[in-house]
Amino acid sequence: MIEAVGCEYWDTLFKVCSERLRENGLMCLKAITMADQAFDRYRRSYDFIRSHVFPGSCLTSVAAMTASLARVTDLRLIHLEEITPHYVTTLRHWRQRFFARLDEARALGFPESFIRLWEFYLCYCEGGFAERRIGDVQMVLAKPGYRESRWPLPGAAGA
Repeated sequence: MIEAVGCEYWDTLFKVCSERLRENGLMCLKAITMADQAFDRYRRSYDFIRSHVFPGSCLTSVAAMTASLARVTDLRLIHLEEITPHYVTTLRHWRQRFFARLDEARALGFPESFIRLWEFYLCYCEGGFAERRIGDVQMVLAKPGYRESRWPLPGAAGA
């Protein structure tokens, strides 16, 4: 969840990941994204999620990540899959399961204010993904020694 790291730490995150990979290594990254054109404005603002749910977080954009990668690593993007529609379904299931077990949450001491906040968060995100205000991607990054002839990985979709 790169969005939980905070944008001021992305260079450090990518640098450390690159240093830990073998020369022919691969890295898979899932990220909640926004349009490249909206990223700078978003980065300087605070929305509901950054203010009330995940302080210190920062959604990313594909361009912001690839710029960071280019600045501090030798990794390159070799595959990107956009999975936003699937995340709409995932959020809907999370919300349904949360409310199916609401009595258990209350028994653990979660107050009604938390339950309302969580419901709003899940609905807010589901709507954001459904309207494509935010997106979800999976990226495969490769070190220089990686050879494309091994892609796609065995068992991957389309392999």
